[in-house]
Amino acid sequence: MSEQFIDFFMTITPTILTSVTGFLLGKYNYFQNRPLDKMEIAYDRVYYPIERIIGEKSIKISTVIDRTKIYFLKYEKYIDKSTLMVYKQLCKCKDEEEQQSIYDSFRNNIHNECIFLRKKLGYLQPGYLQIYLYLPTDIKKVMRLLLEFSICYFSACVFSVVKIDNIKMVCLVVFAVSLCAVLVEVTSNVNNELLENTLVELEEASKEIEKWNDSIIDMVRLYFVDMQNIFRVLYGKMKIHGRIYFNVSNSAYFNVLINTLEICASIAEQEGFKVLEIRDARKLKTSPQQKKTIGKLLEGVVVLEKEN
Repeated sequence: MSEQFIDFFMTITPTILTSVTGFLLGKYNYFQNRPLDKMEIAYDRVYYPIERIIGEKSIKISTVIDRTKIYFLKYEKYIDKSTLMVYKQLCKCKDEEEQQSIYDSFRNNIHNECIFLRKKLGYLQPGYLQIYLYLPTDIKKVMRLLLEFSICYFSACVFSVVKIDNIKMVCLVVFAVSLCAVLVEVTSNVNNELLENTLVELEEASKEIEKWNDSIIDMVRLYFVDMQNIFRVLYGKMKIHGRIYFNVSNSAYFNVLINTLEICASIAEQEGFKVLEIRDARKLKTSPQQKKTIGKLLEGVVVLEKEN
């Protein structure tokens, strides 16, 4: 009996798998080859305008309902059923807390439908890596911290479960490297007003000018992180009334002057040094793209003293 059942199973299984696969492929091809005219109407006249309304700053839920009502009345047959359902719930709900929850679902629905329709209609869609590259520096730092901390946690979990020495060693190495990366991210921040203002200017200016390197702002920030670490180490090793003559020049990116002399002097003061003077040394030529806006860059000497 069991042998007959196995033979029957072995005979019918390929047929079932072939049929299901053919059905799924046919359905996929059908959806891929659907006419796009109705989708284009849905995107151009419903989803895109509504997403623009939702994206306005400090807009109230009641205002969103009033301003989007016309789209649902005029183009109802082009709108996805899930969107209609959540919109009707939003209109009927009177409780503020519940309405906020429904509004979040409505906003996500509109956003997801926009992404789906853009892909179908052939609009340009950035990849995840491209999105990450153009995120603000603070958000990128938070994302890196989450990833590094997750790797730490996962490697620690595997280390505590497995019994094979080689795998445990690999987990230990991964954990140590990830933990070091977390510590670097946490400590790699300079709380300096001059620097923060400069970084904000760079962020704003970089939106209007094509970047030749997406990591420029991070590079500037990390340069001053390194300078802070250098000043901290030097302060701990120097004798009282010892002096440093620190030679450095200003720089510029995106037509924004980075006053390296003043920022370094300010960071040194935060680390305990007294800034005796900033001596002008010479003027340096800027790159051709910065020349009209910035002019020449100052190179100077920051004179620091350890008072106590």
